[in-house]
Order: sequence, then C-alpha cells, then structure tokens
Amino acid sequence: MLNANPTTINEGGTLQLGAAQLLDDATTLAVDASTVTWSVASGPLTSSDASGLGTAGIVYQDTAATAQGNYLSYTSTLALTVLNVNGEDLAGYSGDGIDDAWQVQYFGLPPNPNAAPNVDFDGAGQTNFFKFIAGLNPLDPNSRFVLKIAPVPAQPGQKNLIFNPRLSDRTYSVTTKPNLLTIGGWNSLVSFLQNDNGTVRTVTDLNSSGAAKFYRVEIAKP
Repeated sequence: MLNANPTTINEGGTLQLGAAQLLDDATTLAVDASTVTWSVASGPLTSSDASGLGTAGIVYQDTAATAQGNYLSYTSTLALTVLNVNGEDLAGYSGDGIDDAWQVQYFGLPPNPNAAPNVDFDGAGQTNFFKFIAGLNPLDPNSRFVLKIAPVPAQPGQKNLIFNPRLSDRTYSVTTKPNLLTIGGWNSLVSFLQNDNGTVRTVTDLNSSGAAKFYRVEIAKP
C-alpha cells in the first residue's frame, strides 16, 4: 500500500510518497521507496521520480490526482489532492488580475481572448475585470452593477445612493468629490446613513449641499 503525509500537494510543489507491505497478520512492513516503480495514474501530477518524489502541475482549482506504485507483483494507488494555492498562474489566463478559476468557469480553458480583463463580452458596459470584482456574470448582460442617485423626501440637503447587487463577501465604500476635471481627490463619505435590503444597499449622504457633487462606489474583493 502507498502512503504520504499529508495527502495534499501544492500546485508546482513536490511530495514524498512512501510504500509499505501489509502482512497476513495485519502488521505493516516499510518498503524502500526506491525499490518501487512509481508512475502517475491520473490527474495533474507531472512526474514521480525513482525515489517516489511526486511533482504536481499547475491547476486552477483543487484537483484530484492518483499516484501508482508497483512492487514485485503488487500494484497499489494513492489518492491525492493538488491544491490551487495561486489563483493567477494558469498559462493563458495568468497575470491579468482575475482568478483563473473564474475565467475557466465562464470562458473555459485557455486560450480564449473573450476572457481578457478589458473585454465586455456581453455588451453590458462593464468589463470582465469589473464583473469579477463585483461578483457578476460576464455572460449575462442583465448581470450589472447599478448605482442610482435619488432625492430624499423633505430633505433638500441629502441624497440617497442606491446600488445593487451588494454581496456579503465584498466591501463597498462610497467616495465623492466636487469636480470630475481634477485628477484624484476622491474622499470617503463621512456623514451618512446606511441601510441594506437584500442585495440592495441605500447610502444616504446627509450633506449633499454644494454646486455639484459626484459619487462613486469602490468595490473590494477579499
């Protein structure tokens, strides 16, 4: 029988495999790993050398793999899991700021130019990168982040900022500035009330006075 501790291996990493004989009296006898003929039965193991050192390939999600060992006339296998420890290393999708698993989920395995971060595949006016950060479906034009600015009844110095969808695993910050022509200068909203109703969040700016005031919502994905 084959063994390893742990039975998980990081993508691109190595793991020492071992073997033992299970005797008739239910005891075990260790086998020198170098006397076993090692091979990859399935999954993203790129190799297993003569000493039983297994090497994992690159994956976009935790993926099952199986190592195989042959000793004398006996064959055994060991189930392993290759862990996706880096969301941005799948060739063809790496280094673009979007988790590889998200791109594979919606656009399949690379190469696929439609998965690029600046592509607006569904014509919704929001790019793949934005939809990834906002938790939206890049294939559905109705899956959009929407922000509306509305007056507050009987409160001329206030404004309601209503946006959706609001997801529990994202953080949202409203920032503001008086002039869009200036570079930078976005400041956090200080005086406000906040209310959530399902995926809709309403932020009430308690001081919206002035000749002009511009708002934006900054979304952060952990």
